[in-house]
Amino acid sequence: MSDPPPPPVVVLALDALPRIRLRTGIVGPHAALAYVSTARTVNSRRTAVLSLRRAAEILAPGSRETWRGDPSAADPIAREPVLFLPWHKLSPVHVQAIIAQLEHAGAKHSTVRLTWYHVRAVLRTAWRLGMYSDGELKRLDSLPKPGATRTAPGQWLGLIERQRLWQSCDPRTAKGIRDRMFLALADVHLLRRAECASLRLADLSQDRATFTATRKGGHRDRLSFTSQTRKILDAWLLLRGAWEGPLLCPITQTGIPIHRGLEPDALFRLLRRKTEELGIQRASPHDLRAGGITDLLAGGIDLALVAKLAGHSSTQTTQRYDRRGDAAMAVAGAARTIPLDIDDEE
Repeated sequence: MSDPPPPPVVVLALDALPRIRLRTGIVGPHAALAYVSTARTVNSRRTAVLSLRRAAEILAPGSRETWRGDPSAADPIAREPVLFLPWHKLSPVHVQAIIAQLEHAGAKHSTVRLTWYHVRAVLRTAWRLGMYSDGELKRLDSLPKPGATRTAPGQWLGLIERQRLWQSCDPRTAKGIRDRMFLALADVHLLRRAECASLRLADLSQDRATFTATRKGGHRDRLSFTSQTRKILDAWLLLRGAWEGPLLCPITQTGIPIHRGLEPDALFRLLRRKTEELGIQRASPHDLRAGGITDLLAGGIDLALVAKLAGHSSTQTTQRYDRRGDAAMAVAGAARTIPLDIDDEE
């Protein structure tokens, strides 16, 4: 049976619409700029911009060179061309087309949902600015959320794999000391990679016993170092020095810290490269969170406390990271055997 034809996609040539010129300091006419400017963290802004770029490429393929931002703006976010496209011209049909195209292309469900969320939020911002009609907003709100069931995020690295990962960070080298600090934050304290990257020296308490992490959404939590991670911190600070700025930083080939921060994606690549070199399953910082949450729950730690440690506002989110069910399913599945002695077969 042949595959069904792809869903029809309604394409709106955004570059063909009248371009709205940016007036420095005036945000009002630009719904996307107004929306993204309300994001409380740099990572939230970045995610919104990437989602809008993805949608615009679908709606107006090949038109990216015609997009215009404001290169003279002091705020880097105001230089992003995709924020000055006339998003208020989109109808709910265009939103449906974006989702249909992404789903047909096999995009991850999280990618589809993020794109849907940010495009919809921009149109709702346009309505609040008086640029989008009540009727169009009502039709937009009537659209169903993208389907599919969310799968539990993250793998569960076993104890041996975690040991090998930690052993790969040589404490006699500068990069090894830095990488151990990153693993302490991601593997022990369950920080997201963006939270690791945003952590600054000023976020450490004076006695270096606690630190304050800026969570997803902008709220801040105070966490305590363990006796082990405190030793790792002391070793890293001795090498890093006392300069104000991001806690984690790049290291030169000669072992000298560079006085600037590491991007979240750089931390992702750092861990992915290590796991590939070790020949273990490919893992991301988020997988370390999933494994840590699972281990804490398996150790009898209260769900609400684990949610607090992980920076989750809802315990339902924390439960989705619990991977103990996979191990239980594997044990149960092994109980069903073949009713033959196949070990003696040649």
